[in-house]
Amino acid sequence: MKSLIGLFLTSMIVGGFSLTGFTVYALAQEPASETDDFSGDSGLWQYLGSAYRDKTNQYLVLTEPVSEQGGVALFDYPVKSSFTATFRYKIGGGSGADGFTLFFYKQKYSTSDSGGSLAFSTKESYTLKPVPGYGIEFDGWQNIAEDFQQISHQPNPSGDPSGNHIALVQDFAGNHLATVNDKRTEDNTWHTAKIAVDPQESSVRVFVDQELVLEWTGRLDRTYDEFGFRGGTGGATNWHLVDDFSIKFHGVKKPVLTLACLSLTSYSFFNVEIKGSLASDGTAIPNAPVLLSYSVTGEKSWQDLTLVYTGNDGSYSVAWLPTVTGNYLVKATYEGDD
Repeated sequence: MKSLIGLFLTSMIVGGFSLTGFTVYALAQEPASETDDFSGDSGLWQYLGSAYRDKTNQYLVLTEPVSEQGGVALFDYPVKSSFTATFRYKIGGGSGADGFTLFFYKQKYSTSDSGGSLAFSTKESYTLKPVPGYGIEFDGWQNIAEDFQQISHQPNPSGDPSGNHIALVQDFAGNHLATVNDKRTEDNTWHTAKIAVDPQESSVRVFVDQELVLEWTGRLDRTYDEFGFRGGTGGATNWHLVDDFSIKFHGVKKPVLTLACLSLTSYSFFNVEIKGSLASDGTAIPNAPVLLSYSVTGEKSWQDLTLVYTGNDGSYSVAWLPTVTGNYLVKATYEGDD
């Protein structure tokens, strides 16, 4: 996720030679969940290609029923932990293709293909290429093996099992780890999906309208952290719509970050020592980057002070010489790891 935890420290330099008035505020930790009903701009998504938030209908549009579209809604937070995502989706209203994926643990890429790849592959110099990562595929078109050969560069890739299927795919849309035929991938009706991914248990489960429709067990590669929705149309088309999204993260440890300041008074300058510690479950986190920054605009803008690394005991310390008198906000931020 983004900044897991941060701390504010307010300080005031008075009369040119004293430092008083410290107050510590704890920033809210990264929440264990996020929701978006697309009624307003939540700031959770970056829209690419044909994707956009429909302000009138208040849902996410991945594709309209227009040929050769590829739409991407990229989640603003990197995701490497276990999660449960729920959302409503609707596919239909066109001439019948192609589908969309909820993708996760995916390598970052910006140029998406359209059509049978469901925008789950990249297109570079007119060449389609697989991209490492996973997706839950809601597919409304049956692609044959030859359709995926140009993407996978494998001599005999598998084709789709049917014209309406849900699948766990890896790297490209034709690499099915598990599939189930289901006509709810293209009936122009709203359905509720729940995707539960747990790398610790090596499991992926897919529910549609509260019914378990697909379950897979195996090792999941969490090298990458891109998450979101991708959809595509080809010669045939469909609306691909998403609404009422929510995600819960599981098993994310919340570290404790502390921040303190000590001012050494001088007639010529202020020598301020900023120090603190970082720990998780009472255990120090060594060699971790902590970004120190300050604001003189009441949080409207921030200036980086320095990046300091914690020692073996989880502590950090740095000296700061403010150049002018005034009111300061000091912030320490730790962005976390896997």
